[in-house]
Amino acid sequence: MTRAAGNRRRRRGRLRVPGLRSDVEVLYSEGHVPHLYASSEDDLFFAQGWLTASERLWQMDFLRRAAQGRLAEILGEREVAWRELTILLRGRTTVDVDHLLRLAGIAPAARASWPLLEPATRRILERYAQGVNARIAEGRLPLEFRLLRYRPEPWTPQDSLAVQRALAFELAPTWRAILALEGLRAAIAAPERLAALLPIASVGPHPLVPEAARLAALAAAEEHQTALGGPHVGSNAWAVGPARSASRAPLLCNDPHLPLTAPGPFFLAHLAGDGFDVAGATLPGLPGVLIGHNREIAWGITLVLAQDADLYTEAIAADGTYRVDGGRLPLEVERTEIAVRGRATKVIREIRRTRHGPLLTDLFEPPHETASGLALRWTGQEPSREMDALLGVNRATDWSSFRAALRHHGAPALHFCYADRAGHIGYQLAGRVPRRASGDDLAVRDGATDPGWASFVPWEDLPSLFDPAEGIVATANQLVVDESYPHHLTHLAEPPWRYRRIRSMLGGERRLTAEEMISVQLDLYSGWAERLTEALLVPLAAEESGSILTQRGKEVLARILAWDHVARSESDGAALFYLFHDALVRELLEEALGGDRLRAWLELLNASVVPIERLLVEGKASWLSPEDRRAACARALDRAAAAITQRLGADPAGWRWGALHTARLRHRLDPLRPLRPLLSPGPFETGGDGMTINNGHYVHAEPWEHRVGAVYRQIFDLADWDRSRVITCSGQSGDPLSRHYRDQLPLWAQGDYLPLPFGRAAVERAAATAGRLQLAPPA
Repeated sequence: MTRAAGNRRRRRGRLRVPGLRSDVEVLYSEGHVPHLYASSEDDLFFAQGWLTASERLWQMDFLRRAAQGRLAEILGEREVAWRELTILLRGRTTVDVDHLLRLAGIAPAARASWPLLEPATRRILERYAQGVNARIAEGRLPLEFRLLRYRPEPWTPQDSLAVQRALAFELAPTWRAILALEGLRAAIAAPERLAALLPIASVGPHPLVPEAARLAALAAAEEHQTALGGPHVGSNAWAVGPARSASRAPLLCNDPHLPLTAPGPFFLAHLAGDGFDVAGATLPGLPGVLIGHNREIAWGITLVLAQDADLYTEAIAADGTYRVDGGRLPLEVERTEIAVRGRATKVIREIRRTRHGPLLTDLFEPPHETASGLALRWTGQEPSREMDALLGVNRATDWSSFRAALRHHGAPALHFCYADRAGHIGYQLAGRVPRRASGDDLAVRDGATDPGWASFVPWEDLPSLFDPAEGIVATANQLVVDESYPHHLTHLAEPPWRYRRIRSMLGGERRLTAEEMISVQLDLYSGWAERLTEALLVPLAAEESGSILTQRGKEVLARILAWDHVARSESDGAALFYLFHDALVRELLEEALGGDRLRAWLELLNASVVPIERLLVEGKASWLSPEDRRAACARALDRAAAAITQRLGADPAGWRWGALHTARLRHRLDPLRPLRPLLSPGPFETGGDGMTINNGHYVHAEPWEHRVGAVYRQIFDLADWDRSRVITCSGQSGDPLSRHYRDQLPLWAQGDYLPLPFGRAAVERAAATAGRLQLAPPA
């Protein structure tokens, strides 16, 4: 049977699946989106596990291995592709990545969470795992298993919990930020100069652990290997109340921003049966729907970027003890064996723990030769009940039951936007946010004297909002509280540019439509670029000192000033502005910080944006005078002119932002260059920047590839679920040989959406052309 015929068989007819107890109907809608109808909860989630594994088995297995720290088993010991991410990755290997992931405690925390879950949740996880294993037992493994020559192990319910916890670790920004900021503290002695570059006010003396830079390298290596995300991935979500909606019902929109991968991180599905009727984006490896709607409510999520971790210096003695106040305590020591493909013997590493957490410095052999260690405490290391929360949200019918479910959510801390059919909208922050007795600086702490976290912010104190008078709630990773809030949330919230633009586009007195929500999600206006242009370049053009500009600098300046600050892919002004900004940052900071430290700081994505903007716009005498700023801008314009000529030629007709700013959906085996055209779609031109609603984020340390974007978009009008619109960045299949591997990409790239029917009649109409499959128990 050909692969194409196999795909048709999967989508039509009747298929017997061992483990099912009664029939499950699978009706497909456009885009190969399955709608599962089961008579029991047991069969619904068994079928979800089987169907998801049928499309995304290797992706699931890879994420599970990442969570367990077992990537070297299939990849061998190879150097991480550091040139694609950071200069700090030189010499680091997949074995180091596995060691880091084990040190993080992802899999142990997942196992410890299992007994805390509700019996009904454990049963759903068990049936989902049985469905995955039924698919594994069928054979016909995806291409990646054949390329790497291995077979997947049986799936367990705890594997699902580990995949969720691995995602939480990838979305934990704090410990990476602390390491990068320690590099700045080491480079800049003057407190006032350092203060201008930090996202916080306090810059008091803090210890710098010698291994900090190398640990930062491993943080980035782990991000690359798991391809889940990293610090300062973002998202947009908003809800519009019925008084502002043309349909007289709420509107709810969400577009999570994560690394652009193939396949994408989400799998679209509709699950109906025995108390569940929910549709939207699922995470391969987890039962239920992560983002979407049921019959009564809809929800979207964005990341809080909470200060969810701390690092502690620990004074370690040769006898295996460490200092605590006036005494000493013994380290907890665990030996871990890392299997490496192609090696007959396993690599032996140690995981040593203090009262604060595991010692990250044990990533470097031999660990016993150092008198200091760096311990990590992270909210995700503790057992929690995220799956109770997720499935509770799937079943929620109103604001009260929605919030009751979210009480169980631990890591990562998330913003939730909410809407319901009764006409209500709301916002809730959910997750564990530490309360510290010793201040909230982003700095390494003294493990001997710092007691750690006093507690977590109480649920009742977490920010929440219900039916605000203006009829809008919105989140874009911005700080959602002001100085009057009694608890500390984060120093790492995203710059406010996306949030401000969303509120601006939703403002006014008109009633908003679902069609208008499309224009909001696709908006490419950059308020950040406009602010910098107005502050730096408009005065330069107006001043008599404009004579300091060269002729080509004046030409570049004129094109940037003629730009409307909409970062379209075809814009020459956008291309020149981003080249100018990059050149200006390097003019000001490269010599002071050194190339490696500057690159490490810029690799924190948007963490550097606000300090640099503040330095440039407000002017800091410790860094530059007004005259210095004018001269630096003039030189940066010249450098932009030279760069665009070198990259795109001397003819301005070929100067386009999209010619510099391209995206490629990276498969996790993307480093295998001969297979790249098959596995990783692209490159293709895109617009936007990291501050536009339609996120076009590039890593400032390694411009200009579009790395982070809206991997999924949803627009719901609660007046009619059948009018729902969704799209992912790739396609439903994880098989590179399937026509559904990348079939949503053209729609996504041009700003189109797929319908997501919900009522049975609408789904039946869609299945008449898209296909249907009957899953049945064995004869």
